[in-house]
Amino acid sequence: MYEYEGWKKRLDAQIAWDVKFEAREWVSKIPYMTLPNDVEFKAIPPFGGANCRFMVKKGERTVSVYLDCYNSLGAMDEPYWEMFPYYGDTYRCYLKDVDLLSQKISEELNRELNEDEDEHVWE
Repeated sequence: MYEYEGWKKRLDAQIAWDVKFEAREWVSKIPYMTLPNDVEFKAIPPFGGANCRFMVKKGERTVSVYLDCYNSLGAMDEPYWEMFPYYGDTYRCYLKDVDLLSQKISEELNRELNEDEDEHVWE
């Protein structure tokens, strides 16, 4: 059975989020990114203060990437990407630096892990 009230509340919340975070305006501001042919890409919901999120996988290795358009997570002074893991830590770069981000994603997915590193991010 279709539950209209629950659907309506979720739709209203989504519309409010779109307006508050200028979702349609960001469509033209976020640059295209080129990824290597041998990786898999998965879009995931924007939780935890991020404006968008995705995961990139190669074999058993996965990295998580998010975009923070409003410095909601307090890491940089303008819109930025954050990738995890990157050599066991995080990597950040500005919105416009997608070529560098793509390079770092490839670097992380192709490097050998240390013994104390896990190859999985959460899923």
